Amino acid sequence: QWVSHAIRGVARADGKANGNAEGCGRYHYGSSADMKWFITKTTGGVYSQNSGGKVMLCTLAATPTSFKIQHRMLVSDDGSWVDVQSNGKNSGRKSASKSEVRDTKPQDMVFVRKDAKTANSQPALPPGPLTGKDPASLMGRQIMDEQDRRHRVAQETLHEVLVLIDRKGHRETRKIRSFSKEFADDTPNGTSRKRTRSLMVFDQPEKVRGTALLTWEQHDRDDDQWLYLPSQRKTLRIATGSRGGYFMGTDFTYEDLKPERVETYVYERKADERVDGQTCFVLIARPVDKNKAKSSAYAYRKLWVRQDLFFCVKVEYYDRRDRRIKTMTCHDLFHVEGTEQVYRPRKSLMDNPSRKHKTLRGIKTIDLKSPIDDARFTVQYIQAQRHVR
Repeated sequence: QWVSHAIRGVARADGKANGNAEGCGRYHYGSSADMKWFITKTTGGVYSQNSGGKVMLCTLAATPTSFKIQHRMLVSDDGSWVDVQSNGKNSGRKSASKSEVRDTKPQDMVFVRKDAKTANSQPALPPGPLTGKDPASLMGRQIMDEQDRRHRVAQETLHEVLVLIDRKGHRETRKIRSFSKEFADDTPNGTSRKRTRSLMVFDQPEKVRGTALLTWEQHDRDDDQWLYLPSQRKTLRIATGSRGGYFMGTDFTYEDLKPERVETYVYERKADERVDGQTCFVLIARPVDKNKAKSSAYAYRKLWVRQDLFFCVKVEYYDRRDRRIKTMTCHDLFHVEGTEQVYRPRKSLMDNPSRKHKTLRGIKTIDLKSPIDDARFTVQYIQAQRHVR
C-alpha cells in the first residue's frame, strides 16, 4: 500500500497520498507484510549503505491517508547490513554476493538486544505472556503491555468512597459509582481493537449528587471527556488543555482519570527497587507525541510495578522543572474473584504536598459480571439524568 524511498519519502502505490518517514532512517531495509514495522539505518552516505551505523526498528502508524513513525527502537549501534537491493556494476554501491543473501520471511526475523544501551528501548517483538521470562531481560514497554493484558477487563462496576483530606486534617467523604466497558473499534485494515469507555457518578453528599465524568478512549486522537454538572443541567466537554486541572476538589486531574494508553508513552526501565517488601520494576514514562507532551500537566511519571503481579503500586508525577508534584500509592491488593490474575487495590492514596492535600480512594464492591448497557456511556444518557439515583 505504501512505498518507501531512500530519502525518507513515502507514497501510496496508487498515488492518492504522500507522507514521510522523518525521524527514522535514511534507508528502508525491509518491512513486515502488514506494514506495522520496518528496519532502517540512520547513518551513512548515499553510496555507503553498508558502512555501519545505528540500525533502528520502527513501528508505523499507517492509515490509507497518512504515514508516520510511531515508535523507534535501537537494534544495534554498529550494524553493517547486507544490501540485497544493489546489483548494478556501475551504481557505486556495494553489491551483495549470493553467498551473503538469505531468503528471510518476516516471521523468521528475530531481533535481540545486543548491548546495555538498548535495555531501556521499546521491545522488538510483539508483546505476549511473559511467564518464565527472566525479569532482568524485560523492557519497559513489555512490562506495561503485560500489566495491561493481565488486569484489563471487558467491563467493571465499582462502588467506591473518596475521602478528601485538607491541610488541617479535615475530611470530606464522597460516595461514587464507576462503570467501564470495552467497545470494539474497527480499523482501516479490517481488524478490530478494543477501546474503553468509563463513567464516574457522584451519589453523596447531596451537594455533588449527580455530577458525572464520561470518558471515551480513542486510538487515533486524544481521548474525549465530558463533565455533567446537575446544578446547571449542562454537559461540558473538557478541552485537552484543561485536563491538568483537578477534578471536583480531589488530587486527581482529568488526565489521571483517563485509561493508560501504553502506545502513547515511551517507558524507560531503571534499576529495580523494593516497595513494601516487594521487588518492583521501575519505569520512567514520557509521552511519545510532542503535542501530548505539551498538553500534559506532567513532564514524566515514575512508575513502580510489582514483579510478581505486574501491577503498578506507586506513581510519582514530575513537572518540567524536574520537581515532584504528587505521589500515588496503592495498598491492600486483592485478587478479583472469578478471574485468573486480575488484581485491584482496596485503597489508593494520592498525596499532593504542593497543595498540602490528600485524596484517599477505596473500593467497597466490585462486579465484573452484571451487564452494562452501552447507552450508559453516552452524553445523552447523562444529559437526561438517567445516571442519577
